[in-house]
Amino acid sequence: MSLPQNVTLAASLPFPAAALVTLILATFYFWYYKGSSTYLAAFVSIGIVVVSSLLVILIPIDVYLLSSTKEDSGLRKSWATNETIHHVETTVFYGYNGLYAAMLMFMFLLVPFTYFSHPPQDAKHPKKINVARGFQFSSVSFVFLCLLLIAGGVVQNGDTPSHNSTIYSQINYVSMEGCFPTAMEHGMYFVVNCLGIIGAICCIVYTAYGMAILPINLIKGKPIDKVQRQHMDLSIEEITEKLKQLTDLKAHERPLSEPERRQVEQYSQQLLKFQMESDSMRHRSYALIGQCDGPFRCIQAFFGVILYLLSLLIVIVIVISNSNRLLSSTGMYSGYILDQATITNPVDILLQLCHEAYPLDYILLGGILCYIIISTLSGMQHMGMWLFWLKLHHLRPRRSTSRALVFSAFVLAVVTIYSGVLAYSLAPQYVTYGTQKYLVHDHVTERDDSELCSTNASTDKCIMTVTMQQQTKMFYRIWVFGVAYYWCSWLFVLAFITGTVIAVCRMRKTVAQLLMRDYMELTGSEERLV
Repeated sequence: MSLPQNVTLAASLPFPAAALVTLILATFYFWYYKGSSTYLAAFVSIGIVVVSSLLVILIPIDVYLLSSTKEDSGLRKSWATNETIHHVETTVFYGYNGLYAAMLMFMFLLVPFTYFSHPPQDAKHPKKINVARGFQFSSVSFVFLCLLLIAGGVVQNGDTPSHNSTIYSQINYVSMEGCFPTAMEHGMYFVVNCLGIIGAICCIVYTAYGMAILPINLIKGKPIDKVQRQHMDLSIEEITEKLKQLTDLKAHERPLSEPERRQVEQYSQQLLKFQMESDSMRHRSYALIGQCDGPFRCIQAFFGVILYLLSLLIVIVIVISNSNRLLSSTGMYSGYILDQATITNPVDILLQLCHEAYPLDYILLGGILCYIIISTLSGMQHMGMWLFWLKLHHLRPRRSTSRALVFSAFVLAVVTIYSGVLAYSLAPQYVTYGTQKYLVHDHVTERDDSELCSTNASTDKCIMTVTMQQQTKMFYRIWVFGVAYYWCSWLFVLAFITGTVIAVCRMRKTVAQLLMRDYMELTGSEERLV
């Protein structure tokens, strides 16, 4: 029996709409940050962000298709035969794997080619592409991908659950029919989870700090106008003095050296920028927008409080979910898969309630993903982009290089991959079973009561979503991934607390300080003018 038309439409229509919204937001992200960038950098940066986001956007569809097979009483609907459910889950299964394949193509071929084919920031021709250099690095990256795929198909440090257990039948509901080669499946999931671990590290470094600094800066606001003008006037005086010292040398008929002439030119340009900004500040103070600064500050602070409460909610829910998994899970060697929740999870309940008015859960999950991405961008903008102890790039609106944009898109992509895993920490019941219920016979009352699905239910009563089948199989096969994800979520909480302390204690920079920071980044100079 085929799917009812209303279920088909409800599952298929939101996905292209969400994909279009994702494409628009990704294009806006590139436009907002791009400086001297090429079309190739634009295609790769936007494409990798869109593909990674679609992996998370597919989760509500996966949940909806499974949840729609059950009545509120726990009984299956008449059309939900084993053949129909298996066909639906297989389609979703191929959807995930298609997106995984596209993601690997971007990560290991297009990203290294684009990044290394573009010259560094200080090159004479910033838009000139070195194709040969790009092919060299993408070839090395492709070989590395092949090695990872082989390792993923071979390596195994865990045991599968008993073949007679309910969880074994649930996690193999799709793949036990042989719809995908086991070695290829394991190899691809291994690589994706390696990227997910990188995403977890980026989430700890950038997202946690961004979730603290973004709302707190909105609450604190900018320094008052008096302080801004004092800093600006002092900066102009000091730059003028330095410029005067150099011009005095020329007045004494001593020819200026080449470095000194460059300094004069840089100081002159910087002085002009400071003077223009100083005039702009004075004009704004008398303009209408300056008179409305009070109401705008109240609105800004209000949004800051809302965003910080959202950040706090996400962190608290992660703590609750991790505590539940520590108290009642299938153990470390299965990636701490939750068996039965002990502490109430508000986001999990909210997503289940929103699912009753589908696609509200789609919008809520998309909003959380959007906030995570914005927080990651905020963290990168404040911290810069690092590789271990090396600071590689700065992310600045309208002034980011092609390499900086590709690198930031890579970070956003791996963070989004990890967000799919983080979704389980935020709402384990929703991500695993949706709103599915099953009938349990009460021997005391001799009645059949409906309960939310769990790992104790058999496959004919409860079915895991495809994303959780894939995740759980990988955790049983290589339990290190599950343990790493679990403890990374604790580190994320710790990083958020640390970021909050830093954001509260850190003073907001004045316009003069921001201009000086931009100057130092642009020239690469370690000398402070002010």
